[in-house]
Amino acid sequence: MKHPLYRSFMMLLTEILGGQDLPFRKRLAHFLLGIFAAKTIVFSNIADELSTLNANSTKSESYERALRRTLSDSRLSWNIVYRPLLKKILSFEELEGEKKCPVYLLIDETCRKGDFRILVAAIACQGRAIPIAWEVWRGQEKRKEKGFYWKRVSKLLKKVRRVLPPNLQVIVIGDRAFGVPPFVDLVLKQGWDWLARLQKQTCFVRQDSCKQLSEILPSVGFYRAYGELFKKAGWRKASLVCKWKRKYKGAMFLGSSLPLTWDLIALYRKRALIECLFRDWKSSGWQWESSQVQDFYHHKRQILMMAIATLLALCRGQEQALILLNESSSHRRTRPFEAKKSLFQMGLQGIRTSLYQSSKPPSQWVLYISSEQNNWSEELHHYRAHIEPIKK
Repeated sequence: MKHPLYRSFMMLLTEILGGQDLPFRKRLAHFLLGIFAAKTIVFSNIADELSTLNANSTKSESYERALRRTLSDSRLSWNIVYRPLLKKILSFEELEGEKKCPVYLLIDETCRKGDFRILVAAIACQGRAIPIAWEVWRGQEKRKEKGFYWKRVSKLLKKVRRVLPPNLQVIVIGDRAFGVPPFVDLVLKQGWDWLARLQKQTCFVRQDSCKQLSEILPSVGFYRAYGELFKKAGWRKASLVCKWKRKYKGAMFLGSSLPLTWDLIALYRKRALIECLFRDWKSSGWQWESSQVQDFYHHKRQILMMAIATLLALCRGQEQALILLNESSSHRRTRPFEAKKSLFQMGLQGIRTSLYQSSKPPSQWVLYISSEQNNWSEELHHYRAHIEPIKK
């Protein structure tokens, strides 16, 4: 295929997979091209789009068989394909050596109709989450083995460690399922900080006074203190911040290894970005739940292709965002039209424009992890409203 976007994918894959044979790289490039053309991970739709794009007489059935052969290839793995891709694309230059500019690592779990579960670790970046590593298992599998879940979490964090530069400060953020001693111990073992929501029955001790969190803040209000958490597991030192507004059904309890400050509440809100990633994979992006793949190993490789497509879309979206931030201001005080789209949506549109129109694909695929962690649309609104340049 001579399409410029296909050649761009091939150049990138050749850089990271130069040791693999050419047919393997071609199949991956075709797969990616089809995902962006169809805007889905569903095989039949991808095959139809590839058949339409290609000028020869290859039928959709042939493309669908080729896609299934790709998912049968054991080389399509996180270690062989995705890890070198992250090393190539992610740029931490601005953060390296600066302890005051941490990386926010979000961790959460989702599923596909209950049959496959996936635990994902992602980095917060300008209002979106970049998928870094994941662990997949069948829906009922974790019940069979004692400590199954935390072994998976440990394996996940070790994967992330292999991607990130060693001198970065990492803050791992999780919801209520991760506000427990096993998670805290695994994060601290990596030399990172943790921030998680706690359950109301968790015990907290301060100045020889031990109470459950529900007793500390029984009604609407705020509370913060430094002490120790998790009585039954043998006390871990932590900062505790509690918040209960009238519109909340109950109080929000946050524990962290970070210094005690009210900013922990705002920092915890970044956890919602991984929910946006799951939405990009499901309803508003790749239609993961519509996939009919049932084989476990095929499903793992399908998730890998979905993560690669997400990564490339974010690269293109950030490139488009930088162009908009450098344009002259229109002196409008209202929210710019362009700011209504996320990095993922802009990137998907940009790649599809390269696919069907004359615009050129990116000359290089790179994604900058910046010290500026604001949503890119908020940055654009700030720039257009105040007519001030945004520092890169």
